[in-house]
Amino acid sequence: MNTTLRISAIATLAALVACNQAPPPADATATAPAPATTPAQPPTAPVTDTVPDRFRGEWNTETAACGTDHESRLVLDADAVRFHESSGPVTSVVDAGDELAITVQLAGEGEATSRRYRYRLGANGNALTDLDAALSRTRCPSTDRQVASN
Repeated sequence: MNTTLRISAIATLAALVACNQAPPPADATATAPAPATTPAQPPTAPVTDTVPDRFRGEWNTETAACGTDHESRLVLDADAVRFHESSGPVTSVVDAGDELAITVQLAGEGEATSRRYRYRLGANGNALTDLDAALSRTRCPSTDRQVASN
């Protein structure tokens, strides 16, 4: 009986020691778990330096002011932007369907600056909203009158 008690005690002691041991060191050749994958990002809109046709033309807050040098006047050409008191070449365009981001090197009133504008087309292409200024303009009908450019 002594022997049986001894064997039981040793087995119990061995089990307790085994439970309290630190895990074996990681194998240096083992591979780390793969990092979590991030969802695919949607493709970005193409960047160009040309204003798309659907955005081009004269825009004004009032159609009665079309063809004049009204203070809300905006003219989007293929490669330039003209406001009431400033104008300049387009340096980049991001075309995202009905939304457009334009960077322009503006000059006017004795100052020169690079500015970015964001616009959204609406009303079947006849309304243009400045997304940063919350200003809506209407597409002007084609006119034969020349508008003085800055």
